[in-house]
Order: sequence, then C-alpha cells, then structure tokens
Amino acid sequence: MFDHIKAFQRKLQLLCRHLSAGNLAHFPSLREVNLVQQKLSEYATLVSNLDLEFEMRFQDFRKNSGDMELFSQPFSTSVDCVPDHIQMELIKFQCDSELRNKFMSLDFYTHVSPERYPNIRKHAQVMLSLFGSTYICEQTFSVMNLNKTKAKDQLHVSH
Repeated sequence: MFDHIKAFQRKLQLLCRHLSAGNLAHFPSLREVNLVQQKLSEYATLVSNLDLEFEMRFQDFRKNSGDMELFSQPFSTSVDCVPDHIQMELIKFQCDSELRNKFMSLDFYTHVSPERYPNIRKHAQVMLSLFGSTYICEQTFSVMNLNKTKAKDQLHVSH
C-alpha cells in the first residue's frame, strides 16, 4: 500500500512539473483543446495542492518508511538504516539462504524462527498489525498463538 501511495505522489509531482513547464505529454485531452497558458498554472497549482494533501494525510507512513522497508525488503535493507539492536541479527538474517529462498511466499514470516530472529520477527508482527486485512490479522494471530504455545511447551519442559 505504501508503495502505491509513494508512486501516486511521484506521479503528481511529475504532472505538476510538466504543467508548470507547459508540457502536455500526459494530458492528451488538454492538448486537443489548445488550452490557454494561464490555465496551465492554475492546473499545476491544483495538482500541487493535491500532492500536499497526500503528504499531510500520509505523513505517518513517511515517518515509518524505514520500518516498512525492513519489513517488505529485509534482504536488501541496509544494516546501517535499522536500529542498533537489530543490526547484528539482520546481518545473520540476510545471510540465511534458506529464508531467502522462502522470501516470496505469502507466509514468509511464519518461517522466521523467533529463537534465531526475535527482533525481526517482532518487527514483522508490528508491521503486519498495522494493516486491517483479515488475512493478515489471522496470520498474525496464528503466529502469536504459535509463539504462545511454544513458550508454554518450553515452560513445561523446563519444570
């Protein structure tokens, strides 16, 4: 979802620059009606205002863009761009070829061991919980139940 928002805003910015420069490459209907140059600046202002509205509306996404990148692209995220407490774990994670091979599956984060990668697993759960999809909520609930069951089993084994 965040990728779609970013792409839409970049398109708005391109359209605004084009309108300001009198370039109607992406406005075939405006080209056909031979629009007066004064109207182009009005349209550029409208598109710019729309971009600003999106920027304000989705500013929380921008603040969390690093977290979202770590979640959606854990194998290509720079270790220098994540919090210190995750860095060493992320290096080990990125070198795990078995996980890398499973990365494109929908249930990828269920394959991430909470024992080996507790911080990355927790981060994924937080990111998954941000979105209201029933499927994602069910997946997160299943993962949480699995963790709870494992914790109980470990507690019983240690006694």
